[in-house]
Amino acid sequence: MNTKIKTTPRIAGTLRRALLAPLDGGGFMLRLLLAVFTASLAASPLNAWTIKILTPANPYPDSDVLISTGSEYSTFRDYLTAKTGVTLSSGSLASHTIGSADAVIVDMVNLGGTYTAAERNVLATLRDSNVPILVIGEGEEWHPSNAQLATLIGATYNASTNGADTQAVNPAAWPILTQGVTSVRFASPGRFSAIGTGNIAITSDNAIVLAKNNKNFLVSLDSNWLQNGTSFIDSNTQFAQNVATFLSNPTTLPTIDSFTATGTPATPTAVIDADPKTGNGTLVTTVTWSTTDAATVEVSGLHLSSAAASGSEAVTLPAGLHTFRVTAHPGPVTLGWTTTNAGTLTLITPTGTEIDVTGQDSHTATAAGSWTLRATNANGTVTATATVTIPAAASMEVEVTVGSLPTIPPVIDDDTVVVFPDPEVPGGIVIGGEIVPPDPADPDQSQVFDIEQIILVTTTDLENGPWEPAARSTYTVDVTPEGQSFTVTVDPTADAARFWRVATTLQPVDASGAPQPGDTLHYSRVPFGQYKVTVPAGKKKLIAYQLDTTGTGSIALNQFVPTAPVNTNATRWTAGVQTTASYIRNGWSRAFDIALGEAVLVDNPTASPFTVTVTGTVPLSASTTLVNGTIIAVGSTLPIAGPLTGFSVTPVTNDNLTETTTGTLVTHSYIRSGWSGGVPTPGIGEGFLYDRRNVAAGWEQEITLTTDVPDLTIRK
Repeated sequence: MNTKIKTTPRIAGTLRRALLAPLDGGGFMLRLLLAVFTASLAASPLNAWTIKILTPANPYPDSDVLISTGSEYSTFRDYLTAKTGVTLSSGSLASHTIGSADAVIVDMVNLGGTYTAAERNVLATLRDSNVPILVIGEGEEWHPSNAQLATLIGATYNASTNGADTQAVNPAAWPILTQGVTSVRFASPGRFSAIGTGNIAITSDNAIVLAKNNKNFLVSLDSNWLQNGTSFIDSNTQFAQNVATFLSNPTTLPTIDSFTATGTPATPTAVIDADPKTGNGTLVTTVTWSTTDAATVEVSGLHLSSAAASGSEAVTLPAGLHTFRVTAHPGPVTLGWTTTNAGTLTLITPTGTEIDVTGQDSHTATAAGSWTLRATNANGTVTATATVTIPAAASMEVEVTVGSLPTIPPVIDDDTVVVFPDPEVPGGIVIGGEIVPPDPADPDQSQVFDIEQIILVTTTDLENGPWEPAARSTYTVDVTPEGQSFTVTVDPTADAARFWRVATTLQPVDASGAPQPGDTLHYSRVPFGQYKVTVPAGKKKLIAYQLDTTGTGSIALNQFVPTAPVNTNATRWTAGVQTTASYIRNGWSRAFDIALGEAVLVDNPTASPFTVTVTGTVPLSASTTLVNGTIIAVGSTLPIAGPLTGFSVTPVTNDNLTETTTGTLVTHSYIRSGWSGGVPTPGIGEGFLYDRRNVAAGWEQEITLTTDVPDLTIRK
């Protein structure tokens, strides 16, 4: 600031008078002290301000149009002196001493004239000071001096044409000059074709320009706008008063005393995963994430939003590609500053975003790069920069692909299905098979097959059902990693007979083993089961082979009855001829095969019963021939029970049937009124001897099934 306390001539006069005044009883020193005190009381106010109007060596010859003396500028001079403490003085431009005035007005040179070298030096010194200056130029006829002014401020003067008589003002250009002003009226003003770097155009056609870094050097290429009268100063009252205010105030710029960045954040890490990452239809996946050295964390994705540093959440996803992302942001850096004479403070981020921080002395920075602090007051703007070093945020994402729900579940290749007794667990069952390779181009066909897409339905009555989902706890499913084959291991059951069908699903089954409501199932065409027939102590039992254990349609005796009490006999009938084998210490004394639908008479000589367990696939069709005059040992080829009249056996008079329901051989004869002794009713796994007494007859049995429902249609 160039504000000074000036001693006016009144002070000098007071001092002189005090020194010369008589003083009773005192000498010169006391008189001097009293004089200084008296002079201080008469001093000018602390806010005294001198505006000097400088005249060039070659001024405009009509003194009436010079600001310093002209009557046409009396109104403007009144505006100047109306400011508190302002006094006007005059002097020569060439001999002006910097600091001898608080503000300067430079009158215009003569038409076609120029500034002398000494005058240009004074103007350059004033330009680089903080002293408010108004330099008056004129229209194109003053082009030599106007060109000198253009050179002085780094602008370009247009010597060929004048500017517009009325020029708009941007109120935000430099508030101390432009506030409350929309336009300025001139009379054929000069104009700068280019205002120069760092300068500010106050009017739209560049007649008035505020120049250089200190924004203290105001150049006007017209004098008429300040002249008295309704055409000029009366039309420019607000702007003229603003210029008077500009000249009566220091042009002190703000300063940024310090601007620093504090802090060194650690580099964060981020990890995220999802399990499973693929599925069909509605998929439940678990997203898990963790981070280190993060000030803030963002976890995002469909149905997932979290700010936790680590965690795990299950989300349910529809069909589509879903991305889950975790971002770990490093800690911030603190920007701090001190300023002087700042009216407003603006912080500019590395990307150019401006933040108003007026009244603040710090800011938390979360972006790396160069930050700029801009301090502004009515006289100008200064900036400072600070570099913020922040490590990059750590980010990771995981994709989960959910295909649209197909309509066709995985299809079991029935030709590959095998069923056999569990070699490790007595009474257990193993069923294995392969999946028909799906067509990758078929969107309706499931491309996924795992352990939760295979179930068992079960019943104890093959003919009547009902079929129900087997409890998941009663069997174990294994699927190869590539999803091409499966194995189901069924636990032993206490039931005398139980049957199963294996099915695939589109959606995972629930925890109990039941399919999801509305899900589509595909049943294998290979039903399988297990039945048990007990041979009572000291009794006989005709046991029928009704499940295909070997897949060949027949079974060896030592597989059919793998163990029995010693001296147990097994007898089969072949074309009416009996063949008997005895069980000795090393096994059966004789080997023979039993065909599906054939029965073997087992005679238990011991005092303890034993049970024969048969496991295998259910035959879907069978044909048995009842030969005239030949006793055959048979049973239903299908593992079903019921009265013989319910089967497709057509007896004739004198046919004989011998059964062992009670453990002894009981014969029934077919007479006119039916079977003597009651209708024979064999159970599952029980056979009988049939002696046909008429022409041969066929016994056809068949199971019809579909892949859509578990129920069977049986022709007995």
